Amino acid sequence: MKALEATGIHTYYGESHVLQGVDLGVEEGAVTSLLGRNGVGKTTLIRTIVGFTRARSGTVMFGSTAIQRMASHRIARLGIGLVPQGRRIFRSLTVEEQLLLPASWRAKGEWDLDRVYQLFPRLKERRQHLGSQLSGGEQSMLAVGRALMTNPRLLVMDEPSEGLAPVIIQELERTFKSLIKTGLTILLVEQNFGLAMALADTVYVMSKGQIVYTGTAQDLSESHELRHQYLGI
Repeated sequence: MKALEATGIHTYYGESHVLQGVDLGVEEGAVTSLLGRNGVGKTTLIRTIVGFTRARSGTVMFGSTAIQRMASHRIARLGIGLVPQGRRIFRSLTVEEQLLLPASWRAKGEWDLDRVYQLFPRLKERRQHLGSQLSGGEQSMLAVGRALMTNPRLLVMDEPSEGLAPVIIQELERTFKSLIKTGLTILLVEQNFGLAMALADTVYVMSKGQIVYTGTAQDLSESHELRHQYLGI
């Protein structure tokens, strides 16, 4: 059963045709990774799914609900939690203040402050530190924790490892594997090939605004031709 299904998505920025008939599905309880070089449209697809950018045509189904014309705040309240590219941490708020931001409207569920601190003990240690005082890895943890505090049915992560040192990425990988064991449905956009392959059940590869590969992480890992052609690795 699909938690999310995008069909025939065409998205423009002005006259620039960025997404050209994109189809993508996210299975319930699975991890789906979206890969591709910089500038091929991955973040535009995420922005289209969460309502920041409106598709000119196509449908986005979240469960049985069509969301392609909904405002982003309504989509969030349906149960899509976003970890945005660049993390978007508030520099002047403490870790705990930022985790509690969704408290007034978040869905009922298992994720609360204590459980986020169990997943990310470092955030508990630094709960009174300002966003400006956090390392890149801690900011990434905070962005994920903040999204989890909404008790999402689908967690969308856009480049959570961007700019992080390899040792921090390894730590995030261990944490994400613990998160996956809870059964949460995840859509992951990620430049780090090793991290994406370690987590994904299904992989999509995008090139020039179109999906050019759909398959398993293992099949993509074993295809040097595909990896070289579309990912440059």
